[in-house]
Amino acid sequence: MVGDLIGLAGLPFVFTKRMLHILYVIPTYPLIIDWRIGIGGILLFLVLITGSAMAVCAGSLRLQPAELLRPKAPKAGKTIVLQRIGFIWNHLSFLGKVTARNLFRYKSRALMVIVGVLGCTALMTAGFGMASSAMTMMPRQFGEIATYDVMAVTKPADHEKAQKALDGDNAVESSVPLHLESATLSAGGAEDGKLTVQLMVIPDGESLDGYLDLHTTDGQAIALDEGSEAAAVITANAAKTFGLDAGGTVEIADAMMDTAQVKVTGVAQYYTGNIVVMSEAAYRAAFDVDDDADLALNADLIKVKGDDDAQIAFADDLAEQDEYLTVVSTAKQTRDFTKSFLIFFVMIGFIVVMAAILAVVVLYTLASTNISERERELATIKVLGFRKKEVHGYVNKEMLLLAVIGIAIGLPCGRGLLGFLLGQLDLPGMNIVPHVAWYCYALAALLAFGFTVIVEKATNKSLDRIDMVGALKSPE
Repeated sequence: MVGDLIGLAGLPFVFTKRMLHILYVIPTYPLIIDWRIGIGGILLFLVLITGSAMAVCAGSLRLQPAELLRPKAPKAGKTIVLQRIGFIWNHLSFLGKVTARNLFRYKSRALMVIVGVLGCTALMTAGFGMASSAMTMMPRQFGEIATYDVMAVTKPADHEKAQKALDGDNAVESSVPLHLESATLSAGGAEDGKLTVQLMVIPDGESLDGYLDLHTTDGQAIALDEGSEAAAVITANAAKTFGLDAGGTVEIADAMMDTAQVKVTGVAQYYTGNIVVMSEAAYRAAFDVDDDADLALNADLIKVKGDDDAQIAFADDLAEQDEYLTVVSTAKQTRDFTKSFLIFFVMIGFIVVMAAILAVVVLYTLASTNISERERELATIKVLGFRKKEVHGYVNKEMLLLAVIGIAIGLPCGRGLLGFLLGQLDLPGMNIVPHVAWYCYALAALLAFGFTVIVEKATNKSLDRIDMVGALKSPE
């Protein structure tokens, strides 16, 4: 009940509402609690718990009372697979051989440990990977694709004056003019309706080299079609929204609501926002613009000398000038994005904490059960002269080995889980590509292994408290 209330009411109010207020300017946003989901969650939990208990107890309930009162006979010894591999088996120590045999002897318990550690590792890998994907999105956007520093938009009538001022500004390294307007993208038969995009038209004789690197998701360069065909390059996110590929057709409606059917010549990787890029010739062909009419230039992509602070200061100076309608600094966008996603990282921390609790609870429960069921066996080896560390190693080696197996399987499973979660996100203006850095894998593996060691240290006290005489006399 407590978990249901926290998950149904607590988390949405703490995280979702906070996230919406950071990303959007809205006075209020009502969060509605659907009690049907809450009741369904409780019922599902009860069914799973009851079903598991029934499955475990079914065998014992079929036995006669006299059989239940007598101690269980030990399982018959079997030759394990590892014993058939002589060059490995013959080089194992005595405790190593015991560990190997016990792993095959308690298969169900071993599977539970592996699954528990696997789930913990997968959740942490997905959580750290989500943070890594979000943190690297803006550097990849403005370091690999949109490599300009400032985008400045003017009225068409003021552009020539602004362009001359930029050409004479010592802080400007270079700039390229273009036509920029808001447009609407749609595709016949698409269920998602329409998508607002930025339409960029590159004048004849100008190049985007050094300002905008258009390439596919697998890194192949995309060249603008400068022929007389109505063609354009769209973003991968827009293509995903409408189910398009290169060679498809999309409808573009410009700011004046003039529409044109345009062939998609390339699908470009783009992480934030959606753009449509056309050459001047393709734009004229698509919207039937007279060749004698000048293209209404109203924007510049600018590269600025200096560091991020200098670029932001330059953008702020431009924004104060009357000629400019909008001035955007990529450095400031990157900083603002990091600040706005702080709550996102709190959510990731919550996932990691839940994964840690899962691992500790599962491992501690299984370790305690393992010790209680093998109390006579452990008492026997203590009587035979095993020291404390040897008794600890007798049990802990099994769990450590199973934890390593769970971690090894959990890391790729976490990468797959991350891909699935990001694939389910429906963010038309954002394309978060799964990116799991090496330190995400390392941190997830170290934490999962650390949780296992902590549980072992806690259960060592139970091993030390085993009463040898009492355990060996328990059947009587």
